[in-house]
This record gives sequence, structure tokens and C-alpha cells, in this order.
Amino acid sequence: MDVRQFKTEAHAKWIMCGEHTVVRGGKALAFPLRYFVCTLHANLSSECIFDNSKNRNYIQALIERAAEFCGVSLKIMPHIRVNSDIPSRVGFGSSAAICVSMARFFEALGVTDDALGLGRYLEHYFHGKSSGLDIAVILHNKPIVFENNQVIGHLTIKHFPIIMLTYSGKQSSTLHCMHVLRQAVGEGTRTAERLDQQMNAASELCEIGLQERDIDSLKKGINLGLETFRSWNLCDDTIEKHIEMLFANGALAAKPIGAGLGGYIMSLWSSMPDKQFVNYLTFKNSKLYYPLFITERDYE
Repeated sequence: MDVRQFKTEAHAKWIMCGEHTVVRGGKALAFPLRYFVCTLHANLSSECIFDNSKNRNYIQALIERAAEFCGVSLKIMPHIRVNSDIPSRVGFGSSAAICVSMARFFEALGVTDDALGLGRYLEHYFHGKSSGLDIAVILHNKPIVFENNQVIGHLTIKHFPIIMLTYSGKQSSTLHCMHVLRQAVGEGTRTAERLDQQMNAASELCEIGLQERDIDSLKKGINLGLETFRSWNLCDDTIEKHIEMLFANGALAAKPIGAGLGGYIMSLWSSMPDKQFVNYLTFKNSKLYYPLFITERDYE
């Protein structure tokens, strides 16, 4: 591959179950979201001049971190341009997509064969501590089961249930959510361990529901995940009102798909929601945050 002119694409993602617990080795189910894409262009034929102040370009910071991970020193600073339509701070992995793209570039340079490890290392820059889940699902670009910091299998789904992703009305910071969670239950406490076990059970139920076409197990798993988010204090009034609206219009189950306290909400339906309700959500949240429907065709 001629890396003097390099291009790669990485899609968004969403998590059905396992958020936060996955950092401590729990099980999570994650899916690519191909509605949105991040494109990275790299050019090694000319040097790029960066601002070296404290407010330096984050791309330069990622390049330097990647070089550190790979144990190399770049003689020429690559010119890198990132174009992304992935909405940020909504649970779609906008930062992970950038990290995956950067990891693929350094893999193409031949200085690493560990794109997952490098991507996770780079994501620490954004979130402080990364489980590697977002990096893995974007790298694989397939539905995955992730546990103990690794992909343990791909989900083959013959009949996907009706899933709608809707914007809660506000963005959310992963770092802030992690702080709120620690304040709520502590670290290593009995409560923290119990809630991790609860979220793990939710992931198990969701996996059974998907693999066996058991909508009741899926409903139980998603709603158990919601209860865990509530116990972590990651469902504020904005989230609760949005979920209440979804249930009032016929949703069987609902929960946040990211860190919590904002972003998108997933909901499970036995039949397609009323068209007027979907139109209302589309108008309410503007074109950028329109409702998304997930089907098995997304994962063929």
C-alpha cells in the first residue's frame, strides 16, 4: 500500500447493553452504525505545520501518542485531514472512529500490527480510560460480543427486532458520566459489584433474545439495563421524560446507548411506531438528530 496518499473510513457505533461495566471486564453487545462515517486522509509527501501551544490541534496529539505507542519517531509529520459526520457526545463513538482511522494509518505504515491496542491507547486521550469496546466494533464493522477486554464472538442475526434510536435532547460527556457513576456507587464497593453483575445479566438476556428471536428476553434485558443506568444516577429528568414518552407511544423497552445523561436512546417495538410520532421526533430534534431505525439489512 502506498501510504504517501492514504485514505480510510470508519463508521459510527451503538451499544445495546453493557456500558460502563465493560470497562471492568463485563459483557457488552455493540453494533456498527453505518448511517455515519469518519474519513481520514493522510499525506506523507509534505510536512504539516502545527500549533505547538497548549491549544494544539488534537490530531497532532494523537499522532504523537500513536508514535509513542509504536516506539517510532516520525521524520516527517504527516498531513492528516479528518472529515466526519458522526454527531459527537451522543453515544455514536465519534472519537473512537477517529482513533480507529489513525490506528489503521499507523498499521499501514508498518510500525504496528495491533490496531485494536493502538486505537484503545489513543482513545484514552478522549475518555481517560477505554475498555476497547468502541474501537473493536468499529474495527470489525460487525455486531460483536465483547468481554474481558476482547471480542469473544460476532452476532449473526437472522431476524432483527424493531429498534429505534432517538435523540434525548442533549449531548453528554463520557468523562462526566464516569465521575457521576463513581460518586453514586464508589469503586469496588458491594453496590458497584452488584450493579456490574446486574448489567452483565442484562447483556446475557439481550444476547439470548437476539440469538433465539426471543423478544421477551430482549425486553427484559434492555429494561434491566435501564434500571442499572438509573441506579448509577445516569438517567436525569431529560432522559426519564424521553423514555416515558417512548413507553407512552408503545415502546416495549428503552435505555441509553452511550454513557448516559444524554445522547441517543434505544427503544424496542413490537410493531413500527406511529408515523405521526416519528415525524414529531424528527421535527423536534432537527435534521442532525433524526430518529434511526435498525434492521437486519444493516448487518448483512
